[in-house]
Amino acid sequence: MIVQYQDAYWNPELQQMEMCYEFIDDAEKTFAEGGAPDPLQRAIDATDAVFFHEMGHMVVDIYDLPITGREEDVADQVAAFMLLQPGEDDRVDAESVDVLLAMADLFDMWGQAAGDPDEAAYADVHSPDQVRVYNLLCWAFGADTDGNAVIVDEGWLPEDRAVQCEAEFDQINNSWITLLAPHLKE
Repeated sequence: MIVQYQDAYWNPELQQMEMCYEFIDDAEKTFAEGGAPDPLQRAIDATDAVFFHEMGHMVVDIYDLPITGREEDVADQVAAFMLLQPGEDDRVDAESVDVLLAMADLFDMWGQAAGDPDEAAYADVHSPDQVRVYNLLCWAFGADTDGNAVIVDEGWLPEDRAVQCEAEFDQINNSWITLLAPHLKE
């Protein structure tokens, strides 16, 4: 099959997700250039998170879900929702957080490489990379403020944004539970 892009995306016409090998190769190169200690593992983690992002497009399409907002932002929310569900101890799995943060790191590196956003970046269907970074950091922190305190303690997320992150993640979580409930088996 010939794919449209060397990327990862949900193809609504074919009703399938397409994730190109070149995507993970490019991610590995980006992490290597950024000095990641294990660029391949970081690329795998980011690709896992991107899979959940694309799953967001899939569930919106297949279940014809109503959304209010840009679908790309909604797909980022689905990735966070899927990865940040707490376990029986009410803590979010640290590996799942790392997967989401790898996607944030990838967006951060892409954003830094691109420089200041221009008009096209603001008009794009995707929010500017740095906006996506701070959203993902916020949702990871908000899902487990104690377990993910490092996000604020290390200054990755400004404290003035962090104060609303728990409520922001709870809103995302409750919204997706409500939207998906009719489609899930008990």
